[in-house]
Amino acid sequence: MMPVRLSPLLLMSVIAVLAVLTSGFLWHRAADANEALRQANTRADSTEAVIKNVQYTLKIFNDITQGRADEKERDRQEDETRRTALRNDLQGDRCALVFVPVAAERRLLDRAARARAVPGTTGRNPATYAGALPAAHR
Repeated sequence: MMPVRLSPLLLMSVIAVLAVLTSGFLWHRAADANEALRQANTRADSTEAVIKNVQYTLKIFNDITQGRADEKERDRQEDETRRTALRNDLQGDRCALVFVPVAAERRLLDRAARARAVPGTTGRNPATYAGALPAAHR
């Protein structure tokens, strides 16, 4: 069997065709890789934006929760101050020692709750109620 001799021109042509085919294949693969990278970056940016929005929302909820807790503590302290002042004002007043019937107490508390729930509906000035207290407590 005789070895096959290729002409240098044919050999160069085959190499050139293989080089063109290889470069075309690699260019196509690079374009696919670039598209996949672009899509991955788009998804990453979108995911990052969603995570930032969730973090911001949680921060807002935490701020609201902390504000409500602070408000409740402030209200509790104000209520305690009011109770202490009321005890001091009523100390020595014999009417303050008389128990109010449960039904009357419930009606008074219900009325006070309604008055707090809808402010300004009675049309009365709270200062006018001071006449119910003895002169020493006005």
